[in-house]
Amino acid sequence: MAQEDLGLFRPELVFLDAPVASRAETFDLLERALVAGGFVAKGWRAALDAREEAFPTGLAFAACAVAIPHVDPAFVERPYIAVVRPQRPVAFRSMADPDQTVEAEFVFNLGVKRDDGQVAVLQQLMGLFFDEGAVADLRAQHTPETLLACIGRHFA
Repeated sequence: MAQEDLGLFRPELVFLDAPVASRAETFDLLERALVAGGFVAKGWRAALDAREEAFPTGLAFAACAVAIPHVDPAFVERPYIAVVRPQRPVAFRSMADPDQTVEAEFVFNLGVKRDDGQVAVLQQLMGLFFDEGAVADLRAQHTPETLLACIGRHFA
């Protein structure tokens, strides 16, 4: 992940042990923070819901399951990557088999504007979740700042 991509992570967009029980509640949490911070344009939530229905983002790795929802860059006002670690895993439809669900331990919402930036960031994140040691390190973090430092260590 490029240094500029690491700069997309912000402590105010990291939600650890979030009290969300569904994909909708996860998106509600993200929407409140992203709208308040001026990160997304009007229509972001509808676009996020529509894209998630058409192209599910749940991914099951050996180390854990994650979801990496994102929308067209037209809905991004200020680039960001938001992270939600729910108190309990949240069901997302599987990218590999939309008839199945995965119980996501982490949700990384991408708000990347540059050309093919989402693909590059997505690839880097996927690499992180193949690494069982990195996942254990992510799980062990208790503050937004330490979680972001952990991400930086594993992308260095």
